[in-house]
Amino acid sequence: MDPVSKAYVTFLAGNKDYVKGVVGLAKGLRTAKSQYPLVVAVLPDVPQDHRDILESQGCIVQEIEPVYPSENHQT
Repeated sequence: MDPVSKAYVTFLAGNKDYVKGVVGLAKGLRTAKSQYPLVVAVLPDVPQDHRDILESQGCIVQEIEPVYPSENHQT
């Protein structure tokens, strides 16, 4: 895969139905004939079947690591 300098990026976590929204976004971008790919940043808890669905829709799935606040973080 060639690196691209521009892309649409969205985020997905967990195993809920939010994957359907990302599929809708991917379809909308295709309908609009977007020239940029859709990159989906996923946390490790996104199931493989959801990742497979996204890839079948032409998404680039990239796993990312969660970032947690430091122990001395005050809310």
